Amino acid sequence: MNRSQDPYDIMRRKIRENEAHLIDELEPSQLTSFLVQKRKLSTEEQQEIEKQRGRRQRGKKLLEKIRSPPDPKILEAFKEFMNSIGRKDLVELVQASQKDEENHQKAGMNDERKIIHITVT
Repeated sequence: MNRSQDPYDIMRRKIRENEAHLIDELEPSQLTSFLVQKRKLSTEEQQEIEKQRGRRQRGKKLLEKIRSPPDPKILEAFKEFMNSIGRKDLVELVQASQKDEENHQKAGMNDERKIIHITVT
């Protein structure tokens, strides 16, 4: 599976695309505490986030941390937090939909056809 087809990579992209909305809708301190409690962020990372000036900057830094690691467990914990506070709308906003996965699979198949065509020629 191509990286761009991976549901977690799609989710990372959607978090980036919807960053401003997520920052407006989520409280960074609550989400940070939740992720530390779930052992998805270290206390050092929590302090780094809390050092940021203003709620928006803390939210931006936190979403950066959630998107960055190769370990998808932090993404699952992020979804769990949003579900726990009744924000299923935000979960739907960032998780890979069936349509997203189908579009990425089609794009991947087109890339493979190009490679095969080039190789055969």
